[in-house]
Amino acid sequence: MRQEIRLRPNTPASYNNLGSVLQQQGRLADAIAAHRRAIELNPNYAEAFLALGNALRQQGDLERAVGSYRSAIAARRDYPEAHNNIGVLLQMQGRLDQAATAYREAVALRPTYAEAEFNLGIVLHQQHELDGAEAAYRRVISLNPALPWFTTIWEPC
Repeated sequence: MRQEIRLRPNTPASYNNLGSVLQQQGRLADAIAAHRRAIELNPNYAEAFLALGNALRQQGDLERAVGSYRSAIAARRDYPEAHNNIGVLLQMQGRLDQAATAYREAVALRPTYAEAEFNLGIVLHQQHELDGAEAAYRRVISLNPALPWFTTIWEPC
C-alpha cells in the first residue's frame, strides 16, 4: 500500500485502502488520517467518507462518525450502507425514530438489503411496534433464510 502511494501519491483509493488496513491493525489515528487524505484528494469520495465514519465509530467518536456517514450520502445519495450505518449509531444513542428512518431509507434504496431490514426489525421491536417488527423479520427471512448474522445486532458496514 505504501509503495503504491509512493508511486502514485495523489491516488485517493490508495489512501482509503491504507486507512482500511491501518484500522484493521487497530491504528485508528493513522487510519483516520489516511481516510481524510483520500477525501482531501477527492472530496466526493463516498466510500472514503464511509470508511472514515467506521474508524471514527471504532474510536468512539459517534457524532463525527454520523457526520462522516452523512457526507458519504451527500457525495452519493444512493448509498444504502451509509444510511444503515447512520441508523446503527442513532440506535446506539437511543434515537430510535431517527434510526428507523435511516434503516427505511437504506431498504428503500436496496430492497434486498437484509441487514438493514433486520436492523429495522430490531428498532421497531425496541419501540414496541410488534407488527412492524414481525413484518421486517419475515422480510429478512425471505431475503436470506440462512441468516448467518441473525444473532448479531446493529452491525455497521
